Amino acid sequence: MGTTAFYMAKTYGVFVTGIDVSSNQINLAMERANNEKNEQVHFEIGDVTRRNYKPNSFDVIYSKEVFLHVADQQSLIKSCYGWLKPGGRLLVTNYCSSGKSPASARFQSYVKERQYHLVDVKTFGKCFEEAGFDNVTARDTTDQFVKVLENELQTFQQNKDQFLQEFSLEDYYTIVNGWTDKLLRCSEGDLKSGEFLGIKPA
Repeated sequence: MGTTAFYMAKTYGVFVTGIDVSSNQINLAMERANNEKNEQVHFEIGDVTRRNYKPNSFDVIYSKEVFLHVADQQSLIKSCYGWLKPGGRLLVTNYCSSGKSPASARFQSYVKERQYHLVDVKTFGKCFEEAGFDNVTARDTTDQFVKVLENELQTFQQNKDQFLQEFSLEDYYTIVNGWTDKLLRCSEGDLKSGEFLGIKPA
C-alpha cells in the first residue's frame, strides 16, 4: 500500500504525506515505511474533507479516484487550493459520468449502490477554475483507463493459481467480475475516466 507515495519519494526525493480513511490501508503503508526505514513518507488515517492542513503547506497534491466518494467536491477542491503553496499543483484522476441524460438504468443503479458522486469531465474541470486555479486541463482518459484495466485483468487471470493459495475462489471471481463490469460500463459509454490539473497562481 502507499505505492504512489513511495514512488514519488524515491523518484523525486520529496517528502510525502498520505491520507486515507481506511485504517487497514494506512497501517500496511506504515508497516512498509517502517520496514524500509523510509523517513520521507508519512501516513495519516483520516477523512480529508475534515482535515485542516495549514495554508501553503504543499507543493503538489495528488488524488487518485477519491473525489467520486465526496458529495461536496467543490469545497474539497477549494481546500486543496488553500493548502497548496503559490505555484503549487493539484493533480486528480477521477471516475466521471458521460454527461448524457439519462444514463442507463444499470449504470444509475451502480452509482446509487456505490454512493458515487459523478459529474462529466468538463464539469469537474470547471470546479478547478471556480476554485481559482490557472492553466486548468481536463482530459478524458477513458481509452487509456480501459487499456490499463484490460492488462490488469489479464495479468490477474494468469496468476489465478497463486491468488488461490491465499484467497478463495469467491474472492477471485469477485475481483474478476468487478473488472469486467467496469469495462462494460466504459464500452457502453456510461463510465468515463478523467485526468485534471490546475496550478495555483504564484
